[in-house]
Amino acid sequence: MTTINGRACVVNGTPVDKVFSNDKQVYGRNLVAGTSGPFTMWYGTLNTVWNADKKRTEISLPATVSPREITPQNPAFYLRATPGIFYTQSIYVSTDAPLTGEAVQVSWFTTTYGHNTNGKDDISSISKNVYRITSTYTWPASSTDNIRAFDLANLGAVFDFTKGTFLYFYQPKIEVGTTTTPWTPAPEDVLN
Repeated sequence: MTTINGRACVVNGTPVDKVFSNDKQVYGRNLVAGTSGPFTMWYGTLNTVWNADKKRTEISLPATVSPREITPQNPAFYLRATPGIFYTQSIYVSTDAPLTGEAVQVSWFTTTYGHNTNGKDDISSISKNVYRITSTYTWPASSTDNIRAFDLANLGAVFDFTKGTFLYFYQPKIEVGTTTTPWTPAPEDVLN
């Protein structure tokens, strides 16, 4: 029997990786636990603050971003990747800071390999001041390291954070495959 427990798809007590409807993928299992709970984003001088009511991490703008990289800090999210498998990571960003025209770049970072920015990256406008950043990559090699997810390698250059009034991050997700599906918590976050 299939059940949806907190929006994570579970069949006979086992989490499902993908669900299709009319030959279209409509669900992908979030492989990273804790993405609906408190986390902070940044690197360097400023850190966001968790808003428990809105389930997002926030910072007031304007702000100077140095360096350009913005990553989850507390906690950091990690994934143990299997070589040859496609993975897609995504995160929502809301801001009224203007886009600069520079393409977004996501890093698939490990301590062994460093920053790997060879993924197919995209920033999509969802609605006014709401964007979803995605990156799809086939992990090339075995490693004892976990990948640090949601490493926005150049977000401080994609937006001009010296302008605007707010910046929010929420609903990070990493899933198997090349299709980005709506955010869901990891099954581990909702199964008892």
